[in-house]
Amino acid sequence: MRTDGGAWLRAAVLVLLLLVGLALVLTLDLPSVSAVRRWLDGAGGAGWAALVVGTTLILLAPVPRTAVTVLIGVVAGFWPGFLVASAASFLAAAAAFGLSRGLGRAAVTRLAGNRLARLDNLLGDRGFVAVLVARLLPVVPFAVCSYGAGLVGVRLPPYLLATDNMKCGGLNVSFTGVYLRR
Repeated sequence: MRTDGGAWLRAAVLVLLLLVGLALVLTLDLPSVSAVRRWLDGAGGAGWAALVVGTTLILLAPVPRTAVTVLIGVVAGFWPGFLVASAASFLAAAAAFGLSRGLGRAAVTRLAGNRLARLDNLLGDRGFVAVLVARLLPVVPFAVCSYGAGLVGVRLPPYLLATDNMKCGGLNVSFTGVYLRR
């Protein structure tokens, strides 16, 4: 018979990962825009891949995605910034969903019981719309939607499809970064 210890340990690992990510975001010094531009110019394709990976890791922490997207637009320009921000946002959303589903779902199920079952039934059929609305509303933070969807009954394919559809909103944010670059 399985005990609750494993579920709570996985949930504790998830909370610890989030706290470590937040601590790193708050304490690490960021390079200047000109330093990142020089580095990207000299690094070629590997530099762009590293920028996507780095941005993905940043977005796994509870930080404002819009601010990160604007900064990428400032650093990389409109189309490259849009592509980097879109790829990183999608990868971070998928990773956060997987982390919370794998590490936190069992503890939330035990904690919420029947209330979660009702929510799971509702979101199982309407997960795409729920995620799309949450992604488009500026009041729902990116990380909250990403980790939250993994904790409840939203299925992965509708979640990823709705998350991918947020690129439309990212166009204007990337443009803002390019405008600020001038």
